[in-house]
Amino acid sequence: MIRSLSGEASDAVIAADVAVIGGGPVGIVAALTLVAYGLSVALIESGGRRPDPHLTFRLGAARVTGDPRFGVLEGRVQRGIGGTSWRWIVDLLGLGAGVRYAVMEPGVLDRRTPGAPSWPHTADDLRPWYRRALEVAGVEPDDDQLDPRPSTLVPGLDHSAYMFGLASAYQFEHLAEQLASPALTVLTDATATALHHDADGSTIRGVEVRDLDGHRAEVRAASVLMAAGTVDSTRLLLATQRTSASLGGNTRIGRNLMDRPRLYGTLTMRHDPPDWLADYALHRSGSHVRMHRWITAHDDATAGMASTSFLPMPAHRIEAGRSRREMWARSALIGAPADLLPRVTCRMPEALAAPLHRASLASYGWRSSWMRRMTRATYDTEWADWARDDEWRRERTWRITAISEQVADDANRITLADEVDELGVPRAHLEWGCPSSVTPAIHDSITRAADAFASAGLGEVSWGDEQLAAVSSCHMMGTIAIGDDPSTSAADPDGRVRGTDNLYVAGNAVIPQSGHANPTLVAMALAARTATVIATGGPGTAPAAADTLRA
Repeated sequence: MIRSLSGEASDAVIAADVAVIGGGPVGIVAALTLVAYGLSVALIESGGRRPDPHLTFRLGAARVTGDPRFGVLEGRVQRGIGGTSWRWIVDLLGLGAGVRYAVMEPGVLDRRTPGAPSWPHTADDLRPWYRRALEVAGVEPDDDQLDPRPSTLVPGLDHSAYMFGLASAYQFEHLAEQLASPALTVLTDATATALHHDADGSTIRGVEVRDLDGHRAEVRAASVLMAAGTVDSTRLLLATQRTSASLGGNTRIGRNLMDRPRLYGTLTMRHDPPDWLADYALHRSGSHVRMHRWITAHDDATAGMASTSFLPMPAHRIEAGRSRREMWARSALIGAPADLLPRVTCRMPEALAAPLHRASLASYGWRSSWMRRMTRATYDTEWADWARDDEWRRERTWRITAISEQVADDANRITLADEVDELGVPRAHLEWGCPSSVTPAIHDSITRAADAFASAGLGEVSWGDEQLAAVSSCHMMGTIAIGDDPSTSAADPDGRVRGTDNLYVAGNAVIPQSGHANPTLVAMALAARTATVIATGGPGTAPAAADTLRA
């Protein structure tokens, strides 16, 4: 059933077997998995049935210090059923807005770096959970999408294909029937502000939730699963540490903040591009939408190099000043409404702010379309079906987009700021950058790729600023890392927070080493696995009634 906290009695108590904090893709996968096992679930979401950007800066907006080239795009945070899926903007060739999914590279999963967080799971361990998560996403993968393999076209690199799915798979209109299940209480307009625990803090008794109108309730559950996003989950844990002796000894909470930096290079081809390069663009393949990529090989990752993926795109007459026009278009048409508007309106009365946000959401489609037109022939053409245009076949200057992992570093972290948000929860302080320890690993990776392109006869690659002055990908992760070693991980391999008996975490925050890949699928797979652990006492197998998980 779906309930708003604003309609609950004062100091109401809601009981369930499991409380899941966060109604985004990760929380939805976890909740549906738990319900499939027959458990009752309370899914706690700070927004409503649709996102309200106005809430982003009133609730939990972060402060960022460190490398000025990196930062948090607050507009990416969406509070509402579906969470960040409302910001997925891949144009799926007329199907609608979507997201690209990718598995974690086997080389990163196998890597063991002394004194650093390491993955406790192998590629074989995660494969069934990828499939379980993709069922919810409505995606049926091909084998080459779940298992990167050595490239036959560019020896020395691996090859794989992205999976694509619709953003609407996680949004209220699509999930309304399942969210109305009697075993599932969806509590909207409810922000988790505190974890109630026993005397020493080892057992969580309940979750305090509040809204901006003064309503309050407690969700009591035998287990609590936090899936509220990296920043919100981390700051709630850090705030709980202040009252929990048991959690106080967990010094890994907040450490190892990571992103996926992007770097851009130019590939000058020796000959006209081969026909097979068209497959590296977004295209239809039967019932699938696909896009291929190269990845640094498995042995590169295990040798200490940063895992990096490479996407080639035709440059189409690169002109001086084009990059400036691109940055202006992205900032003016997308960045300003998404990021600056909430900053301006966060102190406005709701009667004034709400119409502005509704207008911003309503105009997103045409703004996105104009941005793509104005940035054509740059790296953003990866979202266009340029393969239908024969002009690319005569283009010998190509752009290479390199998406890399940010190597684990404790200097990047989340702490609590002195100020609090409008519900009294301390805001997060992100100390975030790309320190010198990261750069050599990425340099080695892109150098290996350039050598592979040259050896394959494609041409010569020149890279931009090797200090990664490009952009971040706004995929924060790593601050509540899972692992086998308590000295490097805040949670055990099943996602249970160290120092607690019944508190679990899911989402990007648990990823110990990021790899290059978009972390969405990895986070969803781990959420399905953790939900199964909660339901059965061990990872076991997925529920027999697979159809109950389909969104």
